[in-house]
Amino acid sequence: MSAKDAVKNLCLSALLLVLWATRGGAQTAPNPPSNLRVVTIDGVPQKIVPSPDPAAIFDGKGTFDPNAYLNAAKAYGTRAMIAERFGNPWSAYHSNIKAATWSQAPSIKYQKPNSQYEWFYYSLGIPCIQPDDFSSSYAQVAYVTDSAILASQPGVDGIQTLNKAHCVWAGQPQLYWPMGGGHDGHPTVALQPSIVSQYDPYGTPQQPVEVTRAYGASEWAACSYMVFQSGQVACGEGGNTGEDFYYFKPFPANFVPTAASVTNNGEFLLVTGWNTDTHNGQLAVVAIGSSKPTGDFWSYEWTETYPGFRSYSLLVFNKLLGIIDLPAMAAPTAIEAVGNWVYHPGAFLPGSRVPGQFPLSDPANWQCFVNGPCQGMYDTRGFALVASRYERKVLLVDLTPLFKTISDGMFSSWSTFRANVANTGSGPGQWPPTFTERGSATPVVVNGMNFASQVTAISASLYSDNRAFIATEDGTLHIWDVDGLQTGTGTGANAREVSTLTVGSNITRIAHMKHWLPTDTLSGMVRYQYIAMSRGDKTVTWIDMSSGAPSILRVLSDSRLIDPISVEDNNNHLTESNLIDVADYGDKNVKGYRYGPVIFYGVAVPPPVFGMGPGGADPFEYEGAYSTPTGPFSISSENVP
Repeated sequence: MSAKDAVKNLCLSALLLVLWATRGGAQTAPNPPSNLRVVTIDGVPQKIVPSPDPAAIFDGKGTFDPNAYLNAAKAYGTRAMIAERFGNPWSAYHSNIKAATWSQAPSIKYQKPNSQYEWFYYSLGIPCIQPDDFSSSYAQVAYVTDSAILASQPGVDGIQTLNKAHCVWAGQPQLYWPMGGGHDGHPTVALQPSIVSQYDPYGTPQQPVEVTRAYGASEWAACSYMVFQSGQVACGEGGNTGEDFYYFKPFPANFVPTAASVTNNGEFLLVTGWNTDTHNGQLAVVAIGSSKPTGDFWSYEWTETYPGFRSYSLLVFNKLLGIIDLPAMAAPTAIEAVGNWVYHPGAFLPGSRVPGQFPLSDPANWQCFVNGPCQGMYDTRGFALVASRYERKVLLVDLTPLFKTISDGMFSSWSTFRANVANTGSGPGQWPPTFTERGSATPVVVNGMNFASQVTAISASLYSDNRAFIATEDGTLHIWDVDGLQTGTGTGANAREVSTLTVGSNITRIAHMKHWLPTDTLSGMVRYQYIAMSRGDKTVTWIDMSSGAPSILRVLSDSRLIDPISVEDNNNHLTESNLIDVADYGDKNVKGYRYGPVIFYGVAVPPPVFGMGPGGADPFEYEGAYSTPTGPFSISSENVP
């Protein structure tokens, strides 16, 4: 359908009553928050009968059970969520799986000679005293809540996934020594009782459903958003130098979060939810603002708060702009939101300056974004995919109205920009406007995609490639062209499938590559490669799109994998590190695997190269694991700033 058709009907009551009646749900409409408009969309995708689900919301014959819906919503973040959201484990597809057992890297304790606190386990190199290249990655990992296991609450740990320091390299997931005495990363620092009691006005959050971050920001994304079933969102610290104790609870009580995603450079947090009054799927949009005082945090962050604009994700501001009803979708289970600009190493502002050294309160710096070299250095367009596993559909949402509202408010005129900065706030009439106040800012559902098999995972290009990825339970990866939503050459109405690839049963995560090669800091692997986790086959598959058509680069299987659900790549710094981390729900741990050499650039010419396995020629190597109280299902990591 066209964008014009999509926004034609904004009459809330009539369409909602029809949808509720056909679902047998609530008989009366809820009262939305006073400053919001709940938007309904005309042109509902062709009706399909949902598949039966473990919670018995859908029976496979077209019947909808509202009580089962409410019970499943309450259970999000617990063990009951896993089957409802991530489907079946490998045993539903195979009687047995044979896999190699890759060699395990050594685990050697490093103890800093002059400090009793700095120690960790490494596998490569020889310790030295003279400082060399330093880099480390830090992750939040979410695991299910179990009322019988006290340690499973609130449900997110903070761990080190990579460390290069003192001439040694560590790829074993482990606690991170700078985070306090005893390497206390359980729970993650932002959720520890002493911190929560001091900074969190909402109390300890309950039942995590997602940890996610701004994947288009590369290393410039400090906060990992921890989203909870209780409606609270907390900012997961980016290691010891990226602490940001920020907590918010923006949603009405009838909105239960089920999945979350952040646009490329931290502008907007998008959260799918189940409305427990209307039994309708919804999409909430939160504008994010981030800033630091002049000179703080190495001047990496803006000194003023610009909600909805690129930032380092050191949050000081949030505002719920609106909640959109998802047409003919009751139970969304996944979301992916992207923009069209990606930060890359060296993408500094003029004069090799970072945002804190380039204040937009200076008219000359502001002009750089209006018609100067900074003009293309922020997101101006984007889209989101919203999937419902058992309803077997994906909705395509045009996010360009969001980005346009922000860019118009910042760069249409100097006076408008300064007025909006001065009027930034969460109240009525303040910047940025809610969807009620400015309907043109509302994202638009422009297309619906129906599938014969359950939709298990989604992803999309961070760059202006107009590319979407949709995995279905039967092992097919569907590659779609979204009709110009990132490039501005189309409306999304003519989105179409352009290719498919067989990748593995029940793909539960399609992760972005997170690092560049030293010879390619503009696109390369970050633009063209993806990592797919198959829960059904217990495999990790690397996919390449550099030729325009999908191909498989490598496939990892290992006998140690019990029931893997999620995967995350690690960043490179100067040292090249080909390393992933797997959230193994069945084994209650996070496992590290190398998939390429570790190269100590900057040490010598040629640099030291460390292959995998006893002879250095294996395709993979197991680095070790970090145990969690219950099964982990989501992981989000980033280079420590």
